[in-house]
Amino acid sequence: MSREQTSSAAKEIMPLPDSQAGRPRDLSKGLAWQAFIRNKNSASYEIIETFAYLALGVVLAVASYAALGAVLGTKNPIVTVVSYSMVPTLTRGDLLILEGVQVNQITTGRENGTIIVYYHAPTQRLIVHRVWKINPDGTVRTWGDNNPAPDPWSVQPDWIRGKMVLRVPYLGYPRLLLKDYLGF
Repeated sequence: MSREQTSSAAKEIMPLPDSQAGRPRDLSKGLAWQAFIRNKNSASYEIIETFAYLALGVVLAVASYAALGAVLGTKNPIVTVVSYSMVPTLTRGDLLILEGVQVNQITTGRENGTIIVYYHAPTQRLIVHRVWKINPDGTVRTWGDNNPAPDPWSVQPDWIRGKMVLRVPYLGYPRLLLKDYLGF
């Protein structure tokens, strides 16, 4: 045997674990996978690697969203303004960061009331409006800054998802594009 043949044969011989010592080796298991892993320039390897990174990105995004919600005390820590009802304070496409809030922590007023996000069950959507007043029964009345009148319903305390703590202008537009054109 030449030196090259001896060297390549030595590479294929791997030590056996103690549990397999003395038994014949089954070389059919794992060889295809090992060859696939070694050939990192193949198209199939690149496709699988791309999907693995995409899956990792999705898992990290979901985990980050859940962690942010836990830290801020709300199930919806990030929302996008979808209408013009809060102009000039907020506009369509603004991204909001929310923090959980109790009714007793809310300020009221037409111009300086707390801006809250609540889930309106009858219309099945999130609404971003300012707290106008708190009713004696603990429900809240809201009013959009750009609306001529307050909302005709009272917001139940368990509908409230949080109060706005940060506004990032225009950063919500990618979500709006997905919603408007792709239905997400």
